[in-house]
Amino acid sequence: EVAAEAAADLRRMEQENDEIRRAYEACRDGGEDVERCAMYPILAHEPEGTAKSAFRGGTYDLLKRLATREGVRMAQRSLEHTASGDWLARFYTVHE
Repeated sequence: EVAAEAAADLRRMEQENDEIRRAYEACRDGGEDVERCAMYPILAHEPEGTAKSAFRGGTYDLLKRLATREGVRMAQRSLEHTASGDWLARFYTVHE
């Protein structure tokens, strides 16, 4: 059950990322304050009380953190020895 939920959650994270990108681009292209538009939408996991595993929300949060960490590590490796890579390493160390 947890593995099936994790697979669904990875697809949901992709949808969240797409929504964030669309909202950002709409604000930017519309001349709106991009800072104000940087609110991150959270898509509901499931209606309250319908989750099949007991720790649904926590599992989603953990999976999101792991995916983010792995994405940052991949970016750091590809940007190694560049100014952007140095900035990302400092940023990630502070916000880890």
